[in-house]
Amino acid sequence: MENNLNPTANMNTNANAKDESVLDHVQVHVKDLRPSLTFYRAILDALELGHTLRVDKNYFSANEFMVDANPQAKACPIHVAFSAPSEEAVRRFHLAGLEAGGKDNGPPGIRQLHDPNYYAAYLHDPDGNNVEAVFHRPPRNSNGHPPPRADD
Repeated sequence: MENNLNPTANMNTNANAKDESVLDHVQVHVKDLRPSLTFYRAILDALELGHTLRVDKNYFSANEFMVDANPQAKACPIHVAFSAPSEEAVRRFHLAGLEAGGKDNGPPGIRQLHDPNYYAAYLHDPDGNNVEAVFHRPPRNSNGHPPPRADD
């Protein structure tokens, strides 16, 4: 079997193909649930996702994202990116996360390395996980306007 490292070698190029999530859920283990709940509640509210938060005595979750307490958990930082509905929401996420005990890991702004339309901010949560909010700007043409739609 050939090991093909070409990132587009096996991509489905059918424009009509249904987008499917490759993740069922993400679970993060933290040492102390209380500061993590404060942090995640603040950023989820800033991203207009606070209504998805469910809290139990041993864990909390927001749809497919789950956090539980494990005082013996070894440091194994992860990176998780939340979708933001706007650039303003990314800025609110960053500010709310800082106010809730997060540490700055990249202020709001365009990330040219990813894409010229990738607007994101990064924080470290109380356990050192890299938490991101990203808004994907609509594509723009050379004069800064959105390209014409096919039905225009």
